Amino acid sequence: MEQLVAPTPERKGASPSRPDTGDAKRKTPPGSARKAPASPAADPHSVAPASAADGSSGIVDFTTYDELGDQMENILYTLGLYQRLQADGRYIARKEIARLRKAFDFTVSEYARLGEAIPTKETTSSSSKAGRAAAAHAGTPSPLAAKVAIAERYLAAIERYVASNPVSSSAFDEGGPNAFISWRSIFHTPGVRRLQSITIFLFTFFVGVPLSFILSLLLLYWRWTRPVMIIYILYLCTIGRPRHPVRKNMAVVRSGIWRHYKDYFPVRLVIPRATRRRFDRQKNYLFGYHPHGIHTFGAISCFGSEANDFSKLLPGIRVHLQTLGVNYYIPFWAYLMSIIGAGDASAACLRATLRAGPGESVALVVGGAEESLVAQPNRNDLVLHKRKGFIKIALQEGASLVPVYGFGENSVYDIPRLSAHPVVQRGLRLLKRATGFTIPLIAGRGFFLRWGLMPHRRPIVVVVGEPLDLPQVPQPTPEVIDYWQERYIAALEKLYAEHKGVYDLEATGLRITK
Repeated sequence: MEQLVAPTPERKGASPSRPDTGDAKRKTPPGSARKAPASPAADPHSVAPASAADGSSGIVDFTTYDELGDQMENILYTLGLYQRLQADGRYIARKEIARLRKAFDFTVSEYARLGEAIPTKETTSSSSKAGRAAAAHAGTPSPLAAKVAIAERYLAAIERYVASNPVSSSAFDEGGPNAFISWRSIFHTPGVRRLQSITIFLFTFFVGVPLSFILSLLLLYWRWTRPVMIIYILYLCTIGRPRHPVRKNMAVVRSGIWRHYKDYFPVRLVIPRATRRRFDRQKNYLFGYHPHGIHTFGAISCFGSEANDFSKLLPGIRVHLQTLGVNYYIPFWAYLMSIIGAGDASAACLRATLRAGPGESVALVVGGAEESLVAQPNRNDLVLHKRKGFIKIALQEGASLVPVYGFGENSVYDIPRLSAHPVVQRGLRLLKRATGFTIPLIAGRGFFLRWGLMPHRRPIVVVVGEPLDLPQVPQPTPEVIDYWQERYIAALEKLYAEHKGVYDLEATGLRITK
């Protein structure tokens, strides 16, 4: 089997403003919206973006070759990640490679739009006379064109690898979007995919928590186990409360079960080399994860487990994912929270963790339950303007803020139209006000059926941005908090804009609603 090792180019630090190219064209920041091409269906790899609420398409608009160069470097970095996965015999999904192909083809079309033809797979084919003539006419390629040629070669190799691997496809993809039951899934699904589905099924809140309650009730009902169960519940509510920071069970979070968890979608972690050099193991960090989505699968995979080798990418940085405190009152489910070293997302927990020593850090899903109510596939609506508590804590503790974006987090569940009904929305808000969490109406999938509580197999890419160093201010004023919140939002928007063209090309763009 053909094995190529793609280069892993160092991600350049993007400057706040692009250098002037001397032309009179309007300079639009990467990530801004422009109108879609007139006939996207003409190209089999063309992108059909979702329409934004304001009528814009959300397609990335490149206006300089520097922007295209950064985009191609991101693609090459991602190709290097997939080549390493291939070399290690890891799972690669067909959907994520198809998405990367769309991003690559869109970048090539943008290069042509700016006035320079790039040799593509068709124009460089040795078996095509027209291709050889076009390549000869093109002359010496520019550095960007050379990167495109390299990326095309590596991408084609990975596509061949994935096409030859039956584990990489989804039965519902094969059965068509209208198939209610997948007979192919029943009889021909590989065992690895079965393990992935079982892991997600058990470790999903909508299934794991009800199973924990059912098991607890059964143990309380049986008289031989009733005393032990009562003691266990009392323990959870008294001396069994977690002492923060909770230490991860590294043997468990590095086990194969978490690899099945992240490979279900799959979830990928991207921390460019230039970004990694900005971290100092002697400092403390507050990672802000966006968006919340329905279940924050990306945050659990990257910060709760070691399935994506976080500790190898950022050695010395120990991150504790924060969750609702109610999870520590649920029998058996609380044990899972302690295994992954989760905190209870309270101010006291955040402060205790950040003060625990060098490298001790937290990962907070900033939007919270309220943001889960606005989660929609191919949309990126955030609740962030009203979230200032984490900024205040970071200032008081002198911790650096790190923006993190989970591309595709909102797309793993479909949302039924009924969820938008005012009565349903009011009921969900009341539930959140009473319990601190809410359960949005979702449309997932089952083991063999089209409908169920399991998420869809759709890729999630978690990208970690550069840390934003904050001064230590014991008593920050509202003006200081607002200033650093604006800086954080700007860093998050920059992170999204730099990577949207590769990982979120079909979405409508980033929007902060509250």
